[in-house]
Amino acid sequence: QAQRGAIGKKAEKFALQWEKDRLIGAGLAHLLGDIDDRTDRPGYGYDFLSHPAAGKPRYIEVKSISKHSGQHRFFLSENEHTVSCSHELRNAYYFYLVAFNGEGEPVELTPRPAAKLYANADIAPASYTVLVDLEDSLKDG
Repeated sequence: QAQRGAIGKKAEKFALQWEKDRLIGAGLAHLLGDIDDRTDRPGYGYDFLSHPAAGKPRYIEVKSISKHSGQHRFFLSENEHTVSCSHELRNAYYFYLVAFNGEGEPVELTPRPAAKLYANADIAPASYTVLVDLEDSLKDG
């Protein structure tokens, strides 16, 4: 779990720098100060709020990716999925997919709009939350 957290932090740092470079390259350096880092607030369902142009939001969720059976894989929370599919955000929600080298360092970022990524992806639940009253669960068995 600690290793996954460290990889996630590296991916977020790499993606933030990539986004800053994207804005500068697009002649939008004046928007650098408007990037809102929400990495410590998972309730939002995305990591950064940025802008592809003045006045337009870009909701960015950073994911470290790995190869699995010839395809790239990442894990998505239920909240991230719900937010990325919401009517309000779906056309401005991006996944920034970060690939790592063999030494565990981020080396490449691939941005993908969520709507386009979902159109070509298989999505399956990876875990479940189980809430149970243990006292009630003993009554029938």
